[in-house]
Amino acid sequence: RVIMTADVTKTFESFPIWGDVCRVEGRELYYDEESQSFFDDDVALKETLALRSFACVKCPPAPAPGYKATTLKDLRGHLSLRHKVVACELCVDNRKVFAQEFELFLQKDLRIHDQHGDQ
Repeated sequence: RVIMTADVTKTFESFPIWGDVCRVEGRELYYDEESQSFFDDDVALKETLALRSFACVKCPPAPAPGYKATTLKDLRGHLSLRHKVVACELCVDNRKVFAQEFELFLQKDLRIHDQHGDQ
């Protein structure tokens, strides 16, 4: 198990875990099934959920309403139609990065990337 906390003074042992439940100082920590992590503070939870989201990196950030897709396919369609950029399918399928970390290309640059890879 992983515990996300901003308190650097706490040790792992100060977080008693029983199955999928961890109680600290009378409160139950949020457990995220996908990352198999407990969260002791809301900042780390929000950052983790944001990393896993399909938010468009090209659209304006908050407070403006940015685009957030529900699937990778929807995000790729949005990037292509709205911003005229694409991600390399081979890289998306094989690199272990979050959607916000995809390298985006203009169509002409994608052909160069396909031929020569990362340079």
